[in-house]
Amino acid sequence: QAEERRLLAERQDEERARSRRAVRTFGALAAAAGLLLAGLFLRLSGDVRARRVAERAVDEERRYDALHNRALTLFNAEPERRAMLEQTLELLADTGRFPVAAFYEHDEWSGALRAVAARGAPADLKPLVARGDGPLGGAARSGRAAYFDALGAADGMALETGLATLKPAALLLCPVGHQGKQLGVLALACGQKLGERDRG
Repeated sequence: QAEERRLLAERQDEERARSRRAVRTFGALAAAAGLLLAGLFLRLSGDVRARRVAERAVDEERRYDALHNRALTLFNAEPERRAMLEQTLELLADTGRFPVAAFYEHDEWSGALRAVAARGAPADLKPLVARGDGPLGGAARSGRAAYFDALGAADGMALETGLATLKPAALLLCPVGHQGKQLGVLALACGQKLGERDRG
C-alpha cells in the first residue's frame, strides 16, 4: 500500500505540474492574443482615422472645384460688372467662410480705392480708401495678399450679423488684377481662421 500511495502521489504531482504548465501556456497564449488584438485595433483605428482625413480632403477638394466652376460660369454668363461682383460676393458668402465681403475698385483718376460692391458689410464701411492707407491700401500698393488672424478689440473690426455684432476670426485682403492692370482689392472678413489653401 505504501507503494501505491507513493505512485498515486507521483501521479498527482505530475498532474499538478501538467496543469501548471497548461495554465502558463494558456496564459502566455492569451497574453499574446491580447497583444495581437491590441496591435490590430491600433492599426485599424489608425487606418480609419487616415481614411476619414482623406475623405475630408476629397470632400473639401470637391467643394472647392464646385465653387470654382460656379465662379467661372458666373464670370462667363454675367455681362454687367456690378452684378457680377455682387454675385461673386454672394458666392463667397455661401461657402460659410466669408460672411462679410467688399470689393474696392481701383480708381485710375484719383488712385484711390472705391467700394463698389459689398455683402454683409457694416453700415460704417469706408466708401473710399487712399492707396497705401491702412491694410487695404497697403495690399493695393504692394500687389500682394494680406492675411490677419490676430485681431483684437483694439482693431475695431466687427461683423454685423443681424442678430449680434461679432469679431471676425481673420481678415483676408486680395489684390485683383488682369493683364498687369490692377482692378481693385477684395476684402474678406472670415468667420474662422483660414488654412494655407484658402489664403492663396
